[in-house]
Amino acid sequence: MATKEYRCVQRTKQAFQEAFVELSVKSPEKKITVKLLCEAAGLSRNAFYFHYGELDDLFAEIENSILDEMRARLDDLGRIGFPNNVLGSINALVEIVLDHRKVCEMLMSPMYFTSFSGKCYDIFSDFNYQYFHLYNKDTPRAVFDFYYTFISDGFWGMLRLYMKEDNTFPQEKLTALCYTLIKRLLVPSEPSLSFLNH
Repeated sequence: MATKEYRCVQRTKQAFQEAFVELSVKSPEKKITVKLLCEAAGLSRNAFYFHYGELDDLFAEIENSILDEMRARLDDLGRIGFPNNVLGSINALVEIVLDHRKVCEMLMSPMYFTSFSGKCYDIFSDFNYQYFHLYNKDTPRAVFDFYYTFISDGFWGMLRLYMKEDNTFPQEKLTALCYTLIKRLLVPSEPSLSFLNH
């Protein structure tokens, strides 16, 4: 019985999540209301308020499901040495975004992207700092934060562009291109960053 109830809860939440994503992607400029959401999901307002206090709670649940998957994938990669886990982290992020394309299209829209990308930055910056530090031991963390902001913004820009295209450019080539550029920035040989230490 408990399993059946749990599945019912899952189905209800999934219906609300899918409806929210569809409404956000199709008309991001239109304010979503609980009434509009329930109509799109084919569920009652009572069902919504049984699971959520407000729409922000539903959005947070959708966003956190993606962020939690990112954290789990990085945890799995923690045992692999450089540079394979940098490649693995790039591949994992690309896969997550493309596997959850509609959700990520919403999260990467102008309405939500600043908040979402900031949370992704927090997850990935510490992961990548350890490798940057291996090759730039005398460079302060504050310098890395500027450095990584440049990498992160470029990476998200590439992903957003890729999602707008018709995907004739293979995913494997996108991952390889991202890896080549990011590895060069994480392990720079020229120009020297020594002047930043003074």
